Amino acid sequence: MLDPAPAIDLPLDAFAGVDILTPNQGEAERWTGVAVTDPDSAALAGRRLVDSGVGTALVTLGSAGVVAVDAEGSQHYPAFEVDAVSTLAAGGAFNGVLAAGLAEGRTLPQSIERAQAAAALSTTRTGAQESMPSRSQVEEFLAEVWPAGAYTCLMCGRFTLGIENQEILAKLLGVEADAFLQQHYRPRYNIAPTDDHWLLRVKAEQRELPPAKWGLVNSWAKDAKRAARQINARAESIDTRSAFREAFKTRRCVVPADGYYEWTGAKDSRQPHWFHRPDRGLMLLAGLYESWWPDPGSELSTSDRNKNRPDSEKRPQRTFTIITTDSNALSQPIHDRMPVILPDEDAVDAWMFGEIDPDRLKDLLRPAPDGYLAVSRVSQLANSVKNDGPELLVEQAQLSVEQPKLL
Repeated sequence: MLDPAPAIDLPLDAFAGVDILTPNQGEAERWTGVAVTDPDSAALAGRRLVDSGVGTALVTLGSAGVVAVDAEGSQHYPAFEVDAVSTLAAGGAFNGVLAAGLAEGRTLPQSIERAQAAAALSTTRTGAQESMPSRSQVEEFLAEVWPAGAYTCLMCGRFTLGIENQEILAKLLGVEADAFLQQHYRPRYNIAPTDDHWLLRVKAEQRELPPAKWGLVNSWAKDAKRAARQINARAESIDTRSAFREAFKTRRCVVPADGYYEWTGAKDSRQPHWFHRPDRGLMLLAGLYESWWPDPGSELSTSDRNKNRPDSEKRPQRTFTIITTDSNALSQPIHDRMPVILPDEDAVDAWMFGEIDPDRLKDLLRPAPDGYLAVSRVSQLANSVKNDGPELLVEQAQLSVEQPKLL
């Protein structure tokens, strides 16, 4: 990661090989020749930096937020609204907290959220050192002004599959309960990004249920770092984003679940809400999958690849993402996105089988109809991924709370 301040005259390719570059508005304009005046022009400048060899460009725009650009596209992150008195330390606060977040293993969107909060807080005080916020101040600020974490909750972030018997699950999905499923399946009540799960796909015109990790890693990826950032794919751009468009054409799958979580409330007392069928039955989520080797692009045959590999690496790693769409009336007060739920067998078959007209496929990616889902206020044990038992779904007394609004 490189903060390129202060700006000096350099050729554009001087930053080739930098994983994350964080130019401000003036610096991006100076090096790319693009007049950076708004998020759209910042995205164009960022694209030129990425095309010159930068991994991810984060063009900071002060009160207009940050625009992140990488090989897959761009994303605008609005700034937090505060009463600013000085911007002297905003850049340092942003870059320091961004680097700390990434070093702690947070995703890029999560790190940007915290960095934006730190920068916003720093502008409310004077003095370079005096205005730098502490970790606790950043966390308190986020809990107060953005309790739902709109950057980081792309969808639910967690889901469940609590069917007790693998043979019942196999029957519901139209597959055989083979020895692998019988040995490895267990009910799950708190499935988190990068966890192992199962996906339903069609191979040789037959349904099968292989294991896979949640968080799509593209076949051409050099490593699995993007997995946690690709747990979801937006239905609106699924056929245009390079991360998903090939899988959309030929590697569509269904992710079995019986519910998913969303949260409300302040960070230190987040309240989970479990969305599920009224009968608590199976839900079939639209997904995409990929198979990834640690050495992508190799021209070696499978047998050559497997030489000198440990047994655990003699097969490619299968990964998947869950497609999201706009929320329906039930879920919208809590979150503006929801997973695409295929409502019946006709929709499941249309989604999984062969190459079908893209417009017809995208027509399947709609919000769940009214009455299809119910929501339960459940135990706060679900807040921690360390907890994974049926007690997470114990219903709690309903309280009258004002739902947070996404900024």
